[in-house]
Amino acid sequence: MRTVILLVGALLMVVSAAHAADETWNPAMCPKGVEDNLGKLPFINPYDSEGRCFRFLGRSAQLLDRTHGLYGIMSSETPFAMVDLGKKSAPVSFYSGVVLSKGAYVYETVTGARKIVFSFVDVPKTEKKPSE
Repeated sequence: MRTVILLVGALLMVVSAAHAADETWNPAMCPKGVEDNLGKLPFINPYDSEGRCFRFLGRSAQLLDRTHGLYGIMSSETPFAMVDLGKKSAPVSFYSGVVLSKGAYVYETVTGARKIVFSFVDVPKTEKKPSE
């Protein structure tokens, strides 16, 4: 299981790095920079992640409302993080972007089980400045 998670994490890092080359993220929201360690993200305690920014690529597990969704890591539909997209509509299939962790999000499943996942906020892109 751990090998599968690490392999998926490695794939996500490659995909995220490819997308990152063309995008600029709001530095005010991520003063410590953006972490490219998706392979390690499953091993970080959500309660200890507050204030950290990550590149994230996830598959939709469930839409909570128009702007919030539960996302699994890439190929998994198992909820891993709740992503708040602000004013944007939550994607129904995949979400890719930079997120700021707000710590943990706690919810109850239909069977009554208490689940704790990451609580992420989408970090909006800034306008690229034209090259001089």
